Amino acid sequence: MATHDTPDVFPVRTSGGAGLTRRQTQARGFITPTTGVRRRVDAPTSHGTDIAVALAARPEGTAITDLSAAWWWELPLPPWLRDGPPTVSLSVLPDRSHARRAG
Repeated sequence: MATHDTPDVFPVRTSGGAGLTRRQTQARGFITPTTGVRRRVDAPTSHGTDIAVALAARPEGTAITDLSAAWWWELPLPPWLRDGPPTVSLSVLPDRSHARRAG
């Protein structure tokens, strides 16, 4: 049940997401572009949406990098880069939850 208040892209946890219950996030008004992320069916498909999906699927502290960052911040790009196929580049912090073994 998407409303005007529901974000275009949001992460889903066991309890739901974006103020919706888990069951509501599984309604026809949403699609699952990647595990743990829902996108409104009526959300515009764009490079910005692709970046938002990638960010929602990654842990906190993830950063947009390279041409994706230039596009996101609307920096001037030469036409062959600006009009080329969209790519999503991210930098993710290493997982430090596992202890390292001694040598």
